[in-house]
Amino acid sequence: MRGFFIFVPTKPDLIILYKIRKMKRLFLLTAFLSFCSCSNDDSPDCSSVSNQVWFQGLKDDLDADCSIKTSIFQVVYNGQIVYYVLITDPRVNFSPRLDMLDCRGNIIVELTNDQSIEYLNGDGRDDEVIYTCSE
Repeated sequence: MRGFFIFVPTKPDLIILYKIRKMKRLFLLTAFLSFCSCSNDDSPDCSSVSNQVWFQGLKDDLDADCSIKTSIFQVVYNGQIVYYVLITDPRVNFSPRLDMLDCRGNIIVELTNDQSIEYLNGDGRDDEVIYTCSE
């Protein structure tokens, strides 16, 4: 048969495809939550972020697929309390790209891969884990 080709993925190919799918889900969830978390309240209460709808939705999404250990971190970044999601599974080797979320779930800073690595190797070492999803 001319022009017929079947791609049979190997185990490393499947792992890479799975990692890409997981990262796409996290990005889409973050984008969705930031879009849906608009509010007229100008003074969010950061102390009760765990009760916020966007935060519970983020945790629920992580719980839906816990095959890779993933954590939500809380940190003071440029004088503001922010949150970010990071794959913390030692079995996974990837280049992080952090999106910093405010108390309402809005993305306030999007770090590039290089900026994310620099942050995690510097100031990010002491960030507080406030939630972890793992098997």
